[in-house]
Amino acid sequence: FVSTNYNGDHVHVCNAQDKDNKRTVKDNLRVTVPGTSPSIPTLVSNTFTSITINWTYPDISDTDGYVVNASSLNDCVIQQVNGSSVKETTLNGLIPGTTYNITIRAYQDLLGPASEPLLVDTLNDIAIHLISYTVDGSTKIVSWEA
Repeated sequence: FVSTNYNGDHVHVCNAQDKDNKRTVKDNLRVTVPGTSPSIPTLVSNTFTSITINWTYPDISDTDGYVVNASSLNDCVIQQVNGSSVKETTLNGLIPGTTYNITIRAYQDLLGPASEPLLVDTLNDIAIHLISYTVDGSTKIVSWEA
């Protein structure tokens, strides 16, 4: 018998009888699962190889932390964020110029439902045009534009 309460937790009830049917042993196993998903992630910043996001979660007592999944056609990064009050993380080691689909799931014993996805691009390589100037015949000032 398995019952599910309002927040997604599962209670597994196990009944066992001895071979003479004289005694029944009943025990419950509670598996906690967050009942709601985090908000859609919000982009804080992105670079060539990293993306920083944050999110909200309605009931921090319903989670022990979060799992962030960032996937693309050629890459997948999964990051665990411990603690219910931490709601921002930076995903590092990403591929430049790549679109990532990012979702977040709260966890307790098991993962809860996923947030709606956020699509974010890491930055592309940018060509930099160097411009130099000569001052007083020997001093050079170098500037650039992207």
